[in-house]
Amino acid sequence: MAFEQLKIQDLVSRMNTLREQGEQVTLRQYLAKHHADINRAEPDRAFETYLRGHGVDYDNWIVSQFFTVSTDTKLPYLFSELLVQALIKGMDDFNYVENLFAVKTTAPNAAAVIQPYIDYTGMKKMVKSDKAVSPGSEFDKDSLAVGDKRAYFKKFGKALDITYESIKLCKIKLLSAFLKGTAMVILADYFDYIVDVLINGDKAQDKDGNTITDTAAVIGVENTSNGVTFRDILRAAIRMSRKGRPTTDMLGDEAEMLDILNLDEYKKREQGAPQESLRLNGNITTPNNAYVADDVGTGKLLLLSKAFCLVRIMQQGLMVETQKIITKQIETAVVSVILSIMTLFRDSRIIIDGSQEFSSQGFPAWMAINKPK
Repeated sequence: MAFEQLKIQDLVSRMNTLREQGEQVTLRQYLAKHHADINRAEPDRAFETYLRGHGVDYDNWIVSQFFTVSTDTKLPYLFSELLVQALIKGMDDFNYVENLFAVKTTAPNAAAVIQPYIDYTGMKKMVKSDKAVSPGSEFDKDSLAVGDKRAYFKKFGKALDITYESIKLCKIKLLSAFLKGTAMVILADYFDYIVDVLINGDKAQDKDGNTITDTAAVIGVENTSNGVTFRDILRAAIRMSRKGRPTTDMLGDEAEMLDILNLDEYKKREQGAPQESLRLNGNITTPNNAYVADDVGTGKLLLLSKAFCLVRIMQQGLMVETQKIITKQIETAVVSVILSIMTLFRDSRIIIDGSQEFSSQGFPAWMAINKPK
């Protein structure tokens, strides 16, 4: 399809529909994938070709030209897409947050998200002699609780006061660079929400409307005068590995991460317990990815098992809504995304508190190992 047949308003409407369905997509990505024939030689540059077809010089135009140079009254709609594209590009380029999710999916028309959960606390210990079940005999009944939980979507965003007068002489490419930096602010808020879920749970409810307890386990350390040491990390990592939740990531505030990453076991791989050897040769893994998260708390370290921890459900991808854009008076650009973050298993993360002794603050009962008698 030639760009002359791909009308701006129809294209923008299609992009908004995709985002309302939970997709995080840019105009550049969409054209390269679905309308590569716009630029057969370089499909990835179909975006620039499309703009040129409408008289837009992306490399050299200033903002005001979108509203004054061309007689094409639909160009302001295309300008909105450039804002979205710059923000999504900024988030994609620096989106360390995405690496924390076990599952990412969409639920565009749902009012809430329903997810199964299992409560292992009532499981009986196996008896060694009964590991195998004879033909015709019955399995021992257990008290494993299975149910579902419901969480609701949250809207995150920022209102950017960028008046037309302040940006009308700014080059489009320069404005895009500015918005990429703005995306980092949105990303920081998004990350804070994730950390809150890791610590306090997803606040999901059961079918009767009761909030399901899903807070992270908290354990103490060998010696509070030393804070969190590698021995304390190993203790938590060993228990989580035995529970089938191998640790992959750790989060702490700046001071705590500075201390942890300065430990010989992390700073000097030849000393202590080499992480890669543990990962490759046994069923114990230690966290290898570090994140700075002030909300974890002073002197605390949060460990998590990525594959069993967080699920992200997107209801609406990143949207940019602008006021008075058609009347050439951009006053506010509202950037928003609607999503829900849920936990898969409660024992997929644990907090090590350097201010408490492990002797009095050990593993909770629900993190016990139900090994055979």
